[in-house]
Amino acid sequence: MSNSTNIPKLNEAFSFNADALAKNRSGILTGVQVKRVQKYQQARGCGQRAAAIAFGLTAVAFLAAALFLDASGIENARPFLVGFAGGFGGLFLLALARDYLSGRDLAQGKISVMEGKVQTWSKEVKTPDRRLGTAFFFKIGRKTYQLETAQQMATLQQNQTYRFYFVKNGRVPIILSVEEI
Repeated sequence: MSNSTNIPKLNEAFSFNADALAKNRSGILTGVQVKRVQKYQQARGCGQRAAAIAFGLTAVAFLAAALFLDASGIENARPFLVGFAGGFGGLFLLALARDYLSGRDLAQGKISVMEGKVQTWSKEVKTPDRRLGTAFFFKIGRKTYQLETAQQMATLQQNQTYRFYFVKNGRVPIILSVEEI
């Protein structure tokens, strides 16, 4: 049963209302949620496509060097160049497969559900030179996820059971709505 005093806080922190929660329970995205998921699709696609293209181009460059470079001593280096080309070609194929498999739920806007007792914490993110910010996390069972804001973390109560409606997006799921159980 929901704690009625926490419902408005959850609504505000995770940007949803009662209508959105009802639609998410039925597996339907609201218009606002569709636009939000589309923004994540665009941002996600650019970086992963760039990485896959870089691996592919590197593989082609090594293969071209192995086949067409005719310099003194290249005969000894050819097996290594072909090996590097094969390695980068394999990374290219893995990047494409990972992009396809991990992006299916995001591309389709498929709503997933997880529920359980929540543990939350934050962690400073920094490089040796400077502080980058704070990351906010929650854990249900053995799975750890990252939250987007401090307000979301502050709203979730330790050891309280919640049901999350979300779209899979790697370690930072797109949380659509939340309810206490």
